[in-house]
Amino acid sequence: MVNTDQKCCYKLTKDIDSLKVEHNLKEIETALLKICSLKERYNTDAKVQSLQRIIDTKKTRIWETLHNSKSRRLKGFGEFPQKAVKEYDNDLDELMAITEKISY
Repeated sequence: MVNTDQKCCYKLTKDIDSLKVEHNLKEIETALLKICSLKERYNTDAKVQSLQRIIDTKKTRIWETLHNSKSRRLKGFGEFPQKAVKEYDNDLDELMAITEKISY
């Protein structure tokens, strides 16, 4: 809600009043404090997450999205321009290769 980074593929519209954002952040903080309190009260274990597994999962999701975006898979959205097929698929292959270079 407070991230102001604009990315190349989307623009975030700030359509929530800043007072509501502040209110929501306070409520989230209250909820987190309550969750920590309940964890202590009921003596539950903290979940341990592997950063390697998170990275691997994200890499897999990126690869799937790129693979499913290949020109031959977009037929349900209409005919892909034949002149652009090779260049478009090569661009996706480049992105997939970059994704493969992400390591842990």
